[in-house]
Amino acid sequence: MSSTSLLKSYPVVDKSEFVMGQTLRQPSVSVIRCHPISAPSLNVRAASSYADELVKTTKAIASPGRGILAMDESNATCGKRLASIGLENTEANRQAYRTLLVTAPGLGEYISGAILFEETLYQSTVDGRKMVDVLVEQNIVPGIKVDKGLVPLAGSNDESWCEGLDGLASRTAAYYQQGARFAKCIPNGSSALDVKEAAWGLARYAAISQDIGLVPIVEPKILLDGDHGIDRTFEVAQKVWAEVFFYLAENNVMCEGILLKPSMVTPGAECKDRATPEQVVDYTLKLLQRRIPPVVPWNHGNFYLVDNQKLNATFNLNAMNQSPNPWHVSFSYARALQNTCLKTWGGVPENVKAAQDALLIRAKGQLSCSLRATWSPGNNCSTYQGGVKVCVHSTLTRPHGVRFHWEDVETIDRLVADGEASYNKWRHPDPYIVPWAPGGSKFNRNQYRQKGDKFAGSQADRALKEETEAKKIAEQLNKEKISDGNKKERATKSSERLN
Repeated sequence: MSSTSLLKSYPVVDKSEFVMGQTLRQPSVSVIRCHPISAPSLNVRAASSYADELVKTTKAIASPGRGILAMDESNATCGKRLASIGLENTEANRQAYRTLLVTAPGLGEYISGAILFEETLYQSTVDGRKMVDVLVEQNIVPGIKVDKGLVPLAGSNDESWCEGLDGLASRTAAYYQQGARFAKCIPNGSSALDVKEAAWGLARYAAISQDIGLVPIVEPKILLDGDHGIDRTFEVAQKVWAEVFFYLAENNVMCEGILLKPSMVTPGAECKDRATPEQVVDYTLKLLQRRIPPVVPWNHGNFYLVDNQKLNATFNLNAMNQSPNPWHVSFSYARALQNTCLKTWGGVPENVKAAQDALLIRAKGQLSCSLRATWSPGNNCSTYQGGVKVCVHSTLTRPHGVRFHWEDVETIDRLVADGEASYNKWRHPDPYIVPWAPGGSKFNRNQYRQKGDKFAGSQADRALKEETEAKKIAEQLNKEKISDGNKKERATKSSERLN
């Protein structure tokens, strides 16, 4: 799909052209007669027998302070990840890596749902426990990716659509029996034909999933490719979501039992005019307020897939939750949570604990962004390039008054790698946020402690020390492994000389 595929000028067909999911190609027709005698009776579909369970599942996944771990990579994609650390794409290696993820101690404190690939849903851990059972034990709702990938859409301009509706009912029934309780399907489209096809397929998938007892994630994928501005993205997003909810209504989907994953409204990836988090929030909220029906209540989730927003992703999510809006907004991460974990593991069994710690640090780093918080900037407040505000000394407060710490480790790592900032890492549950000092200036730790928060400093020191020790242990294990290999090699050579 070309980089400008989303921005084609094809208009979305007017709603008057839709009748029972079909398209009328007679724009001149203004009146449709429906004879009262010969007209067929309307059959209204009864509510799903799983209605109460769907709402319960939705609330569990959308619980404040937690997000979704997307680990639904296909075997081919998982193979690429494994190849990056020198492992073959075998079922045993995939099983070992997935076991590492689902068995991370305390993962349920930060993750409410995990999207699985079909192989993982039926897979067991290396010690013989079902992966679904391990997730449930951690209070994590298992989910399943149900689509079968993208295929060319006939009659379109080199566009694709998501296949998998054929046999979906029987597959989802089997997934439910296996323990899955929510589902994911990602169509994408750009032209009027593609958007309608994707929206209709998304609605059919949602209706079928609810009939079986699975909560559907409604996620029309709007690509960020191109150099278009934020206004063009907003225009396209409005049309896409209008189509989606039109067809959801046509298919009698119960909106109380769905999860939404709309993309944030941002400029194209190649656009020179970058948007501030405040602008992104303004456009995104305007989109949601115009397109989400009132029947979708405030306590249901809107999860944003922000892996592809790079630097500003966490800032946008944090700004979204600070703004007045009726929805709970959280994250659905794949690479952002897994990359460091995968590299730390490296396929070495002795590194599992260190890799799991890395996963938990990443998940914990999103805590404030997934909670509605009050951000109170301190006196030392600078501005990072692009208008992103970076507060050196701030507080975050939950609605009930409990204060907590926030840190976006990935963004900090990126900034430091680019030479844009020096920083001090602080991980503690107390009021102050000290992720880094912009512009290369160092933060005075003694001055910080003089403010009467010695506990915060000690907690930060301890957390930093624990992380450093974990890294040293992992490095030592790798050195010992290499050393053992060298010893064996020398012993073999000595034996050969003696012989």
